[in-house]
Amino acid sequence: MDNKELAFYLKDTTSSELLEKIYQCEYTHIFTEWNNRTILSIIHPPRKFRFGYILSSQSEIKEFCNTVELHTDCDYVYLKERELAQDLIESGFTPGYFLRINNQKDLNYARELSLTAASLLVDFKDPTNIPLELLIAENQKTTCRIFKLVTNSTDGMLSLQTMESGSHGVALSTSAVDEVVAMASTFDNTRNSQLELAPAEVTRIIHAGMGDRVCVDTTSELSQDEGMILGSTSSGGLMLCSETHYLPYMDLRPFRVNAGGLHMYTWGPDQKAYYLSDLHAGNTIWIVNSNGQARTVTIGRIKKERRPLLMVEAKINDSLVNVFIQDDWHVRMIGAEGKIRPSREIKVGDFLLGFTDTPGRHVGIKIDESIKEL
Repeated sequence: MDNKELAFYLKDTTSSELLEKIYQCEYTHIFTEWNNRTILSIIHPPRKFRFGYILSSQSEIKEFCNTVELHTDCDYVYLKERELAQDLIESGFTPGYFLRINNQKDLNYARELSLTAASLLVDFKDPTNIPLELLIAENQKTTCRIFKLVTNSTDGMLSLQTMESGSHGVALSTSAVDEVVAMASTFDNTRNSQLELAPAEVTRIIHAGMGDRVCVDTTSELSQDEGMILGSTSSGGLMLCSETHYLPYMDLRPFRVNAGGLHMYTWGPDQKAYYLSDLHAGNTIWIVNSNGQARTVTIGRIKKERRPLLMVEAKINDSLVNVFIQDDWHVRMIGAEGKIRPSREIKVGDFLLGFTDTPGRHVGIKIDESIKEL
């Protein structure tokens, strides 16, 4: 998901206030009709932004080509007509196309163009992603990048996830500030994150008595190399394995992490930490593998039960972290070398896989303050 791009589709009715909000969010591109670009010279975008220009006539193509040295931040050039392509090609550009798809004939035309186009910006008449699925399937072995024009964050989210790989990006067209913000948040949540995991030397193990243990059931199938980062403090935590490994007495639960004490933090999108006690169906969290790659999943159920707990404390450099997990052999942690470790077999001096964070959280959000958690 790391090569996804989020564009805002700029219209002549886009207000300066809305544009300012877009500049503050995690958009990567601005797409606009060539004649609408003048607002950008009045309200200058930050340097991080790249552009896609939509050209409608030979005169616009000529003007664009004559001023191309002013547009080194342009990644995409979209034409509305195939017949306009030759002038652009002669100027050294591989054209993209902006297409309205109303029926199967239009879709077949888009599939044909995608075989040679640099990119497609597609606007679908009907509220279904079936034609997007067909385009994605057609283009698995091409270099064409597909953007879908959307009007809300829900459609944007679904488009980025269609056929699992999703479109290469979406272009949001709206005048609503809340949709601008929601789309940026959704886009951030669909991208994988990379966490810096480190060896954590076990310093203490305590049978901690009864407590409330939380199982986190997700709506995704988890792999044997995946789990959750959990910790009693915002300084970091240790990695608990998913229930994807053999148990002699029951079936596997490949959607579950037996997480532990309800007071513990786990980490998720927007760099937030979440108390297990606050989680419920519909929330999103990170599932992490032993290489530190974190993906966002949705919680389908939280299951709380009274169980004996085991405290495992470990040291990562100068930071002490700990977890309170169910005190039973079947709960597994992940060792520093990436191998599965049944909790009952872990000893002081062993090395587990851990994660450190900058301490200081208020309702899960990072804050700068003096804080000591023991």
